Amino acid sequence: MTVPTRALVSNDASYTIVDLAALGLARLPVVHRILIENLLADPQQHLSDSSFLTADETMGLSSADFPESGLSQKDFESLILQLNSSSSLK
Repeated sequence: MTVPTRALVSNDASYTIVDLAALGLARLPVVHRILIENLLADPQQHLSDSSFLTADETMGLSSADFPESGLSQKDFESLILQLNSSSSLK
Protein backbone atom coordinates (compact mmCIF):
# COMPACT_ATOMS: atom_id res chain seq x y z
CA MET A 1 0.00 0.00 0.00
CA THR A 2 1.37 3.43 -0.85
CA VAL A 3 0.68 6.61 1.03
CA PRO A 4 -0.06 9.71 -1.05
CA THR A 5 3.17 11.75 -1.00
CA ARG A 6 1.23 14.97 -1.47
CA ALA A 7 -0.58 14.42 1.81
CA LEU A 8 2.64 13.70 3.70
CA VAL A 9 4.41 16.72 2.26
CA SER A 10 1.57 19.15 2.91
CA ASN A 11 0.99 18.03 6.48
CA ASP A 12 2.72 19.25 9.60
CA ALA A 13 5.31 16.59 10.47
CA SER A 14 5.52 17.49 14.14
CA TYR A 15 5.69 13.90 15.36
CA THR A 16 9.28 12.80 15.86
CA ILE A 17 10.99 9.43 15.95
CA VAL A 18 11.13 9.83 19.74
CA ASP A 19 7.34 10.23 19.87
CA LEU A 20 6.86 7.10 17.78
CA ALA A 21 9.50 5.17 19.73
CA ALA A 22 7.60 5.96 22.93
CA LEU A 23 4.75 3.90 21.51
CA GLY A 24 7.03 0.85 21.37
CA LEU A 25 8.44 -1.05 18.42
CA ALA A 26 5.82 -3.77 18.68
CA ARG A 27 3.11 -1.17 18.07
CA LEU A 28 4.63 0.33 14.93
CA PRO A 29 2.51 -1.79 12.53
CA VAL A 30 -0.62 -0.59 14.38
CA VAL A 31 0.61 3.01 14.34
CA HIS A 32 1.30 2.80 10.60
CA ARG A 33 -2.15 1.36 9.93
CA ILE A 34 -3.84 4.12 11.97
CA LEU A 35 -1.74 6.80 10.25
CA ILE A 36 -2.54 5.50 6.76
CA GLU A 37 -6.24 5.22 7.57
CA ASN A 38 -6.26 8.81 8.87
CA LEU A 39 -4.38 10.16 5.85
CA LEU A 40 -6.66 8.36 3.43
CA ALA A 41 -9.77 9.59 5.26
CA ASP A 42 -8.58 13.22 5.28
CA PRO A 43 -5.41 13.99 3.25
CA GLN A 44 -5.54 17.65 4.34
CA GLN A 45 -5.35 16.76 8.05
CA HIS A 46 -2.14 17.77 9.82
CA LEU A 47 -0.19 14.92 11.39
CA SER A 48 -0.38 16.68 14.76
CA ASP A 49 -4.17 16.39 14.51
CA SER A 50 -4.04 12.73 13.55
CA SER A 51 -4.41 9.93 16.06
CA PHE A 52 -1.63 7.39 16.64
CA LEU A 53 -3.38 5.59 19.48
CA THR A 54 -6.37 3.29 19.24
CA ALA A 55 -9.74 4.22 20.74
CA ASP A 56 -9.13 1.59 23.42
CA GLU A 57 -5.85 3.25 24.38
CA THR A 58 -7.47 6.67 24.68
CA MET A 59 -10.62 5.25 26.27
CA GLY A 60 -12.55 6.63 23.28
CA LEU A 61 -11.50 10.21 24.04
CA SER A 62 -9.75 12.76 21.85
CA SER A 63 -8.47 16.31 22.19
CA ALA A 64 -11.84 17.47 20.82
CA ASP A 65 -13.46 16.24 24.05
CA PHE A 66 -11.41 18.82 25.99
CA PRO A 67 -11.50 21.99 23.84
CA GLU A 68 -10.66 24.20 26.80
CA SER A 69 -7.28 22.47 27.14
CA GLY A 70 -6.05 23.76 23.77
CA LEU A 71 -4.18 20.48 23.20
CA SER A 72 -3.50 19.21 19.71
CA GLN A 73 -4.23 15.52 19.18
CA LYS A 74 -0.46 14.92 19.36
CA ASP A 75 -0.20 16.69 22.73
CA PHE A 76 -3.30 14.89 24.00
CA GLU A 77 -1.87 11.49 23.05
CA SER A 78 1.53 12.39 24.52
CA LEU A 79 -0.27 13.17 27.78
CA ILE A 80 -2.13 9.83 27.62
CA LEU A 81 1.20 8.02 27.07
CA GLN A 82 2.78 9.85 30.02
CA LEU A 83 -0.16 9.05 32.28
CA ASN A 84 -0.11 5.40 31.22
CA SER A 85 3.64 5.08 31.78
CA SER A 86 3.35 6.78 35.19
CA SER A 87 0.59 4.44 36.29
CA SER A 88 2.49 1.38 35.05
CA LEU A 89 5.49 2.34 37.21
CA LYS A 90 3.43 2.06 40.38
